[in-house]
Amino acid sequence: MAKADGVMMHPTQNIMSVRANNGQNNVIVQVFNLDTRAKLKDIVLNHDVTYWTWLNDRTIGLVSSTSVFLLDISDINSPAKKCFDRQGGLAQNNVFVLKLTCDSHMSWFALSAISSVNVGGSPQVIGYVQLFNVQQNASQNIEGFAPAMKDVKCIDDNDSSIFCFIDKKTEQS
Repeated sequence: MAKADGVMMHPTQNIMSVRANNGQNNVIVQVFNLDTRAKLKDIVLNHDVTYWTWLNDRTIGLVSSTSVFLLDISDINSPAKKCFDRQGGLAQNNVFVLKLTCDSHMSWFALSAISSVNVGGSPQVIGYVQLFNVQQNASQNIEGFAPAMKDVKCIDDNDSSIFCFIDKKTEQS
């Protein structure tokens, strides 16, 4: 493996993922179980990775400059699968990705980023959220910050996923 440029620990297990650029515009991702000393994943992506995070116990979300990929660590041979393309403000080159989150069923995803623009001669931070629905294969672009998803139990005892974010339009101060 090339020199690591990122290491990320699993939030609840003794599992470590390592990311490195191999010098040929490819990213290597390896995942290790530190208790068993087993390699759980070893893949090469033909994409840059600008952001990555654990989405649940077995899935890593990988964000490239153009798309979002999902990497399932439960099968050593499964490739990273493209989930959706970045759109709207998130498709720009001058944005900084802050967060990728999803609901517990992995049917809704929210990707957020910020950018700086000049508004009326002064710099202003703009927030972008791309909400993506897997079943409909459709996105909605929102100006805002800090998306979050949570499962809640409703009055009828059914689970529902809620989505919240901070709404801030460009013209608001």
